[in-house]
Amino acid sequence: MANENTPNKKPKVNPYWIYGIIIAAFISIQLFSGSFGGQNGNVTTPSQFFDYLEQGDVEKVEIVNKREARVYLT
Repeated sequence: MANENTPNKKPKVNPYWIYGIIIAAFISIQLFSGSFGGQNGNVTTPSQFFDYLEQGDVEKVEIVNKREARVYLT
């Protein structure tokens, strides 16, 4: 009978869960956006690249593999 008078205690939410959810959301956004710590590049056709090159807009070119290169514009 003594238990009937005590109110039901709800479990407390640990505040670290909120921090964990925020961190997990941030990491998920970074992983799925594909821009973890960098900029997303644009795809450029060879003719556009040569136009940039003729205009002197190309700062440097990094060869990534046989099919891709990173072109830095000024």
